[in-house]
Amino acid sequence: MVKNNNIIPNQHFHKAWAGGGNLGGRMLKVKCGFKQAPKKHERRVKRAAKAAAVAPRPASGLLRPIVHSMTRRYSGKVRAGKGFTLQELKDAGINKKLARTIGIAVDPRRTNLSAEGLLANVNRLKEYQSKLVIFPRGSKVKKGDSSKADCKAASGGDNTAPLMPIAAAATPMEYAAVPSTSVYRDIRIARSDCRLKGKREKRALDKAKAAAEKKKK
Repeated sequence: MVKNNNIIPNQHFHKAWAGGGNLGGRMLKVKCGFKQAPKKHERRVKRAAKAAAVAPRPASGLLRPIVHSMTRRYSGKVRAGKGFTLQELKDAGINKKLARTIGIAVDPRRTNLSAEGLLANVNRLKEYQSKLVIFPRGSKVKKGDSSKADCKAASGGDNTAPLMPIAAAATPMEYAAVPSTSVYRDIRIARSDCRLKGKREKRALDKAKAAAEKKKK
């Protein structure tokens, strides 16, 4: 029995491991991860089936831009963004409607805030274009389609590899060697000089007056 203003007991002793009376014979309240290995195998089989279905297109999906993470804490890290901006596509010479048909993600809401980021994504698009192989839809080869030799070489490749993975951002520049002086000590001295400036000036002035009167005598 709870007395006075003590804490209310809240022990968790009602886990129905075998679907007892607490759940009325229904499913277990405690979920166990006994199928981790079979689920891992199932995911692997699904990935292989997806890669075979979309072959020779890359199974990793569309090409994504390089963007920096949000907030000052994570802004030094780069990751894959949602899609390329219209300005990036324009500078790379790619039509925004054509981009979606050749495996390039487009995000018209995103804007470029730095020239470095814009240039990096434009170069990424140009590199992708240099490696791109476009298969003809029918028996006839139209303008913009790749040659038969390129299509034959691409059809036998591995499409499970990541599509142009994003490398980690470069480490920041190392700062110059700082002298072995204590910055804390310099700050304390500067504060002391500012606080005692008037007293020291008055002391110097009194000392000069005393020296002048001593000479007169």
